[in-house]
Amino acid sequence: MFIDISSLKKTTGDSCSVKFNEDLSSKAAEYGVDILNPVKVTADVTNCGSYFQVSGSIDVAVKLICDRCLKSYEYLMNIKLFEQYYYIEDNDCKRDLLVYKTDIKPDVDLGEKIPFSGDLINIDLEVLSAVRLALPMKCLCSKDCLGLCPKCGMNLNFGQCNCQNDDIDVRMSVLKKLL
Repeated sequence: MFIDISSLKKTTGDSCSVKFNEDLSSKAAEYGVDILNPVKVTADVTNCGSYFQVSGSIDVAVKLICDRCLKSYEYLMNIKLFEQYYYIEDNDCKRDLLVYKTDIKPDVDLGEKIPFSGDLINIDLEVLSAVRLALPMKCLCSKDCLGLCPKCGMNLNFGQCNCQNDDIDVRMSVLKKLL
């Protein structure tokens, strides 16, 4: 997804709105994310003088696997996007992009600003990073998912198995003799 900022470069404070509906599933596979439909990005781009600010939202559906029952399910995400891109000259571009990608400390503090050169800003990497960071730490198909039986592996959401569940802590087995 490329944003053309050639008209915004002239005046500080100028802004424009952009909308994208693009398939990033092949690029998302490198991030370990399975995107089900085109990513929808709606953003405002503002010339803030020394950098360009891109703020908006990302709507995407991803395929996740439940951590309890191992069933795949669709997870809808609405993610806030807020990035700052600073313009650099073409001759400095290779050095600063190398610094940006390799996490080596640059001469100048870049902060959260991402370097670019030319009249186009590519936001693919930041969109995919935002999607990856917004994924839940524990993936559950539903809040009341029962998961799998630890003995036979049956999905307990579809019915009860015939396994005998003796969930007694070995350290507490002495107390069972009292009953």
